[in-house]
Amino acid sequence: MAASFIAMNTRVVGSIIAEGDLEVRGRVEGDVRASGQLMLGPAAVVTGELEAHDVHIAGKLERSVRAAGVIHLLATAEVRGDLHAARVVIDDGALFEGQVRLIRAAASAQSARLVPELPSVGRRPLQRRQA
Repeated sequence: MAASFIAMNTRVVGSIIAEGDLEVRGRVEGDVRASGQLMLGPAAVVTGELEAHDVHIAGKLERSVRAAGVIHLLATAEVRGDLHAARVVIDDGALFEGQVRLIRAAASAQSARLVPELPSVGRRPLQRRQA
């Protein structure tokens, strides 16, 4: 699936929902959501919330970010808002004002739910099988 792209001199007023990857180089005045990776270029300015599997920010953001995977603030990033992700990387030079909340990765949470409960343990004696 090809990535969607918002060019440098483009201004979007309203929310954006992208299937797959999205790269923003322009200005977005609204929330941005992508099912894959979301990249804000160095000239990008977003005044809404971001949500994607992975988020890489080199531009300016004035709201919070949610990612199932990683949030990466590059050296040119200016973020004023909270970060919610399984992993957060902040490069030297990045400006960040907010709180970081680490969440469990989806795979870890999913595997924890797959472990069955054992209600029958203790109800009958366990016997060793003979080989």
